[in-house]
Amino acid sequence: MSEIQQYYEDYWQAPELYDDPTTPQRQALLRTTLAGLPAGSRILDAGCGRGEFCAFFQQLGLKAEGIDISHAAIEYARKQNPQITFHAGEVQSLQPGHAARHPASFTIPTGTQRDTRGAPLGKAPIGAPAPRCANWCILAL
Repeated sequence: MSEIQQYYEDYWQAPELYDDPTTPQRQALLRTTLAGLPAGSRILDAGCGRGEFCAFFQQLGLKAEGIDISHAAIEYARKQNPQITFHAGEVQSLQPGHAARHPASFTIPTGTQRDTRGAPLGKAPIGAPAPRCANWCILAL
């Protein structure tokens, strides 16, 4: 196990006790930022933790999927949200399968658009869809 993975396994030892006081503010920002996405747009929450934002995205009518390096967090997320697909591992592990269908990512809040190799495509105003990201957005929250 890598040092970073061990850190997050320790961090998420008791995911049911986690309480982030900034969640309402982040949800408000995301609601505004994502308002222009068509219903059914796909979002991958990279570093999804226990999955509460994936559930929030589903409530907004978006198709959410989550990935986190912590197996403990993903196990909790799956139990709380069985209708959502969650992956345990590093986001790079999804690249081969997801890249062919989704050629670009859009990161919030920086607005930096990147292709699937990680090369910058340029900056966009927060909330503006990336030119090649109509179907899939990767969010780093």
